[in-house]
Amino acid sequence: MAMLHLFDQLHEELGVQLAVAHLHHGLRGEEADQDARFVEEECGKRDIRFRLFKFDIGKFAKQERLSVEDAARRIRRHFFTRLAKTERFDSVAMAHTADDQIETVFHHFVRGAGGSGLSGILPKNGLFIHPLLLFTKKELMLFLSDEKVDYRIDRTNEDDRFVRNRIRHNFLPLLTRTLNPNLGGNLLRQSEIFRDEEEWLEKLVAPMVSERFEALGRDLFLFRISGEEKLPPALERRLVRAFIMRAFGTTRGFGFAAAERIRELIRGEKGKRYVFSGWVAERAAEGIMLAREIQLKEEVPVRIPGETPIELLDITIRTEVLEGELNRKSSLLEAFLDCAKVVFPVGVRGWRPGDAFLVPGLGKRKKLHDYFIDRKIPRIMRSRIPILVSENRILWVGGHDIDDRVKVTESTKKILRVKVSG
Repeated sequence: MAMLHLFDQLHEELGVQLAVAHLHHGLRGEEADQDARFVEEECGKRDIRFRLFKFDIGKFAKQERLSVEDAARRIRRHFFTRLAKTERFDSVAMAHTADDQIETVFHHFVRGAGGSGLSGILPKNGLFIHPLLLFTKKELMLFLSDEKVDYRIDRTNEDDRFVRNRIRHNFLPLLTRTLNPNLGGNLLRQSEIFRDEEEWLEKLVAPMVSERFEALGRDLFLFRISGEEKLPPALERRLVRAFIMRAFGTTRGFGFAAAERIRELIRGEKGKRYVFSGWVAERAAEGIMLAREIQLKEEVPVRIPGETPIELLDITIRTEVLEGELNRKSSLLEAFLDCAKVVFPVGVRGWRPGDAFLVPGLGKRKKLHDYFIDRKIPRIMRSRIPILVSENRILWVGGHDIDDRVKVTESTKKILRVKVSG
């Protein structure tokens, strides 16, 4: 309410348009309903656009096995981000105070956070701004009283079952009373120091990250880094963290232990991997590859002629039958097969243990596993390769070789053209 009142007073001077979004968490019954009505009525008095959304945070927390606090934070961020983009707002203002900053820094310290975590809440973090970080809750309460602005109190803020409340009501008062009466001020100053240092270090590291990072496809990334470079541990950790940030858009849920496992891969042997939360990090010849674990287990029928989207691999397979154009050679993303040598129907699937085919020019069958090794195809990439098959016989290893038995020859009458895009 203090932030709304300030923006309402200053929006013309600032040259901004205002809207208010209220997310009903579905946790406090009638009391929460009254909160929503209060905000809506206040916006009506001020002639400010109001949007209300309801979401069952408790149910979501159980489904995702999250604390109610973490679930609420994730949903709020998702909701406000989506709404701002939909309605084309430039910023989302959050009313965190200096007290919130102190609690956040303390909480991050206890959890063993690094410089980024100890920077606390950033004044501006992408879409989100925090204009009240310089003010304490006490100062804002006095402001509300002086300005005669009504407000409501969320009683769950007094519930010590929540970690944030235990920090607020128990730990910080105890430490302030017994160790340092200026603990809050020191934590605020510390967060500012870390924030300035983090900003400077990020600017130094950014060019290195840009040179090394490459998005190879949907949920598939490469970071060019080698243990032979013998980078200082602090720089290496920062590069790994930046790599994760580039790939995921966040480092939330990716802690110190996970970062250290990836650092181990940097100095590990090729093919060594680390699996976490549905993702795989693997040491490849060029550096560290990161990909979502996917496997096209079921065979997908291929339309001939026509288009067959393979959503899991983010590709489309296009086919057509050609006559009179026999001087065709297969390439990386396009295969030409002798129709007379193909048993229809045709399907596409991922590779399976025991798969083998007749490699062109080799004169004998070769296991696909050995073929991948000879071609130095990283394990992380193998499950993403579409395998064109008929009657479980390989016709084409997508992006690589066709089976020698279906190649086009001088006696070919009709050609099956298969092209992969995406």
